[in-house]
Amino acid sequence: MITNQSCRRALSQKIKMLKEHKLASLEKEVQGEENRLRQDVINWRSLQCQMMPQVGDAVATQVSCPLESEKLFLPSDFDDAARRTLKLEHLVDVEMSLREGEAHDAIRDLRATVRHINALTFKKQTEMRGQKDSLRSMDAINDLKAKRHLLVAKYNGARAGLIALGYQDDGEAGEFPPLREEDATMKYSERPYQLGDGKRVDGPLFIARAGRKVILPDEPGLSLD
Repeated sequence: MITNQSCRRALSQKIKMLKEHKLASLEKEVQGEENRLRQDVINWRSLQCQMMPQVGDAVATQVSCPLESEKLFLPSDFDDAARRTLKLEHLVDVEMSLREGEAHDAIRDLRATVRHINALTFKKQTEMRGQKDSLRSMDAINDLKAKRHLLVAKYNGARAGLIALGYQDDGEAGEFPPLREEDATMKYSERPYQLGDGKRVDGPLFIARAGRKVILPDEPGLSLD
């Protein structure tokens, strides 16, 4: 169901794009993803009836809404009192573990995506000369930026779920600090370091999950500790 939520965010983004650009190919993608998501939700409801039958009333009384906005009624969708009433406490640790994994995956994929954006941007600035190549490169960069947007939403969605489940929100000093899209930045790694680069630091994306400004061994940059 964690994966299902990522698919719902991606579908919402494509629906928004379709409203702005009525492309037949995009409309076909949206329809295909809606069908897959609808089947995923059906499968989840079936499993939910077995694992969490006590939330059946909440599911049945949910106000009609678009598929991508439908509430899944995970433990994080209820407050502490409701979880105790519904006897969902035993599932809190399960979802907490899944949310932590989702946050870690989002950070890993975001770092890779930001590196890719940097590489293509640097290549566009230094190597692309013709308009055709420049436009093709820009399209690829924009696709990656759209992916970055979804990954930031995935991370923040996981973080919000953790907080709802009882994770202590310590802000910037916490293991999972809040993350904005403009935080997902880093120094250019495709060019030699220049005078003054040593004083620059990467964006919060590259310190998320650590609570300190630490650069992992496979990442460019310097530790500030």
